[in-house]
Amino acid sequence: MEIFYSVALLIVAAIIANILYTIFPRIPLTFYQIGCGFLLTLLPLFRNYSLYPEFFMVGIIAPSCLMMAAPLIPAR
Repeated sequence: MEIFYSVALLIVAAIIANILYTIFPRIPLTFYQIGCGFLLTLLPLFRNYSLYPEFFMVGIIAPSCLMMAAPLIPAR
């Protein structure tokens, strides 16, 4: 259940960062995401949070590589 709460809080933080970006677009979205991530570290749930490199590769790197290569794949 702790993993569910962790993922839910990360999604909520991303949504809050996007809402703040739409209100104040002069500041880059990345800074809002970093700020939300910093605020999440203040919660006791994320005190000992660690992201395994395998999950990072599968969840972040692989989809972004696939999206970058999608225009290069010929259509049927």
